[in-house]
Amino acid sequence: MTARIFLAVEGVNDGGALGKSPQARANDPNNEGALQPLVRRLAGQDVEIRGQKTTMLPLGGLADPEHAVGRRVRQAATLAALDGCDVLVVHVDVDAAEPGDDPAVAWRSVASLVQDGFTSAVVQADITVEEIVACVPCRTIEAWLLADNDAVRAAAADGAVTPERSVTDPEGLWGDNRPGTEHPKHVLRRALRPSRPRAATRDYARLASTADLEVVAARCPASFPPFRDSLRAAAAAARGRV
Repeated sequence: MTARIFLAVEGVNDGGALGKSPQARANDPNNEGALQPLVRRLAGQDVEIRGQKTTMLPLGGLADPEHAVGRRVRQAATLAALDGCDVLVVHVDVDAAEPGDDPAVAWRSVASLVQDGFTSAVVQADITVEEIVACVPCRTIEAWLLADNDAVRAAAADGAVTPERSVTDPEGLWGDNRPGTEHPKHVLRRALRPSRPRAATRDYARLASTADLEVVAARCPASFPPFRDSLRAAAAAARGRV
């Protein structure tokens, strides 16, 4: 059985075409972000991917849970159920952090909001998706993509060794979201395309396709292993319900 997976993504670099339009539910294999390659590598190449950008999910009429993350999870669960999906993957970055915060504590805080929203969908709204996976990178998905230094250097134009291509603690990166800071988005941009204002979506997809996931897990221990293990288990469970 092919697992049918619904991706609730934060933006274009995470989900490619799924992060562009409210109507973009069907995945476009020619326009993907970081999450589709990661999902296939962890859940199997034969998965069917659907999805939508989380900030385009309507929140009207949802009073509980009050937090916007939980409310969007509930809406994503509704769409996933309507699409006949077995697995819901909800992507929420652990941002709005302070330098020096414990990544594991920050991860648990956001992951619990995802679970609260899913519980609300099942209990209060009687909406059932068989499996939910919290995709909660510390601090942003760029940290995962920076973890494998060899893959980053291979993706860069010249392959030279620079500080941005030699990150050892990607979950500890943080700063204002502006050029020149240690914000993961800007570290990744400087690592790949220092002369451009941002990294391209295709760069995200390429790194997600080529990074050594064991290295990513070792260098992002708070946030990547829970995603990896939950997604593998969810995909296996979905295939087992034949």
